[in-house]
Amino acid sequence: MFTGHIHDYLYCPNVCQNQHGFENLDECCGCKARPCWDLEMEDPNINCGVRYGHLILEFKNPISTVATHSDSIPKSSNYSVIYGLRCVLCKLRYLPENLCNFTNGLIDVDLSHNKLSEVDAIKCLTNLDTLNLGFNHIIHIKNTTLHEMNYLRVLRLDGNNLANLDANTLNIRHGNILFVDVSYNHFETLDITNLHRPGFFCALNISNMNIKSITNDAHFKFDENETYGPGDTFVYNTYGYSLLNYTDAGITDIKKTGKILLGAIFFKNSPFSCDCALVPYIMELKFWIVNFFNLTDYQLVCNEPLRVRNRSLYEIIINEDYSELSCELPNCPFAPDKNYPSGNCSQRAECTCSDDQFHGRVIVNCSNLDEMPGNLPVGHWNNQNIELNINGSTITHIDSRPYLDRTVALRMLDVPLSDITKTALQAMPNDMQLSIDSQQITLLSEGFLKMNPYQIQFGKNPVTCTCDNLWIGTWIRAKGKREQLLCRTTHGVIDAYDVDHIVLDCTWHYDSQLWAIVGLVTVTLVFTSVGALFWCMFRNEMLILKRKYLPCKQEHYPYTTDVFISFYSANPYVFTYMERFLRPMLITEGYSVFDSFHDIEYNEEDFDFQLTQAVSKCKNFLIILCEDYLTDEKTCLEFDTIWKHFEHISHRPVIIVNFNSADSSEISDRRIRAFLRLKQDLNFKNTNTQLIEELKARLCAPIASAQEDEERVAFA
Repeated sequence: MFTGHIHDYLYCPNVCQNQHGFENLDECCGCKARPCWDLEMEDPNINCGVRYGHLILEFKNPISTVATHSDSIPKSSNYSVIYGLRCVLCKLRYLPENLCNFTNGLIDVDLSHNKLSEVDAIKCLTNLDTLNLGFNHIIHIKNTTLHEMNYLRVLRLDGNNLANLDANTLNIRHGNILFVDVSYNHFETLDITNLHRPGFFCALNISNMNIKSITNDAHFKFDENETYGPGDTFVYNTYGYSLLNYTDAGITDIKKTGKILLGAIFFKNSPFSCDCALVPYIMELKFWIVNFFNLTDYQLVCNEPLRVRNRSLYEIIINEDYSELSCELPNCPFAPDKNYPSGNCSQRAECTCSDDQFHGRVIVNCSNLDEMPGNLPVGHWNNQNIELNINGSTITHIDSRPYLDRTVALRMLDVPLSDITKTALQAMPNDMQLSIDSQQITLLSEGFLKMNPYQIQFGKNPVTCTCDNLWIGTWIRAKGKREQLLCRTTHGVIDAYDVDHIVLDCTWHYDSQLWAIVGLVTVTLVFTSVGALFWCMFRNEMLILKRKYLPCKQEHYPYTTDVFISFYSANPYVFTYMERFLRPMLITEGYSVFDSFHDIEYNEEDFDFQLTQAVSKCKNFLIILCEDYLTDEKTCLEFDTIWKHFEHISHRPVIIVNFNSADSSEISDRRIRAFLRLKQDLNFKNTNTQLIEELKARLCAPIASAQEDEERVAFA
């Protein structure tokens, strides 16, 4: 006899001792169990201790019925009495009035092929084993109707007018309803809790419907320590079924899916949505998909997307041809209007958005735009990367957009672009593919310095190159290639790769630094006017030299911090250098350290005030110079604040660590360039020991040690 969450009068066949294709003995017994009264009719020697009787319905009037016993079974302590109620094609419109009077003994109800529409009252029959309400007029069944039916094993709701099932309708207190048939209804959605239930079940039939999606209205999350199934789900003659995003429902590691979801889904004459939702599962769990969808026994044909319609999913998986399994995404800006004749759409702004899981990108194709889209959607499984293609548009200006930081490719064909703002460039990834073939840009923003020019296609329109933006030539030579960008100069149009101070006659940029300063100092003693010119051109150098030869001295100014460090925290190499070497080294040497990344929230409203307060209370300023420094608002604000204090308060040194060993000609800021021209920077390529010694030689003594010296003198 099979016991547990099934009635004690259900018997397990001997064949289940060998399981015969089932996962375990309980599953086999649960799915092959037979009631004892059936066995008694086959073998009189079997005595299972029950007597089975029948209830019949008496019609009081066309809409009112009551149930009564059809025969008299004498009471005895040797057996229990159970009943079945069967009334098929009885034209019933309502459940019998006194049905709940039989809640203890009624275990089998068949009221199929009637006109029942409201059946919630049947929930009082908590001992039911089998319930057949097929082919009635039921529109909705509550998820509480069946919940207290602890032993319900077989449920038929096929052939009704159900539009869906509430979440957890098929879960009962002692486990799953083992056999469920909800075929021939009007489902457009199916909740995940009714498709996947903890533990085994025998069969779920959701055939002959048009299921458009699997939903998760109750925000169900899978327990990764549980198994859901095994069990067989039958999806015959059902259109639009597609695979659920199981990672959204709590399966964090896609590779665990095959160990959590057990069983098989049997498709027959059911076109399938072979869209992007399948791709990660096919790539990671190819053989699980083949077995779970039973693809070796039943041919599953793709219905969507259109490009793979009528193709075998099994062949796609075996051939590993996943590139065309994409999804059209909702929330796409300027979506095509199906009611607008395509022949008249030449000037209509239009975008299409599709999720390409194979390449890990959201592909957005737009045309006829006069401005950049406001926002772009995210794909399945949080597919963030965007490939944006804009064709035949009148866009002249790119400013900041919330999706630019996840745009890996931006291609603009036949678009007269004339400007990309600094904030837009800051948001773009450094290695973003940028194609602006028809650009009309005149002046190239310094924001391009952070970009990889090798990934940019500029087109044939030249930009203006002068002595003030020599960085363009340096930038192209360092990371780009010839014939990538054209420059308009006083000597005509030339390749940006060849632009340097010699070609543009910018000789003053490369005069010998110290000889130039010494020579100009001598001239100032004789010629006052030349001295004024010298001061205008080299005032930063003179200020640096002046500060260099003023030794640190103890002041009674209320300094609280030894070193303020300014660096570009978004550069991973600089950040690692700061965290693992420079900051710990200074602290070990007894210096107190302050930097805005650790000590100030950048998005705070009073960031400027906190920065000014911090700088004013620091004795030393340390700049980590890299190619990204001064390309963002934060480092610009930090350096401007530091420089103001450096100009007006003596004995507070500014020390520059040249992280990329940049030459002065590569630096656009005149103040930092002055340090490099005078060779006052510390070379990052020095050994750590050399760098420590040079830093200590330039830094004022730590505040703590200076105070200790004063205390010792006072004590003496």
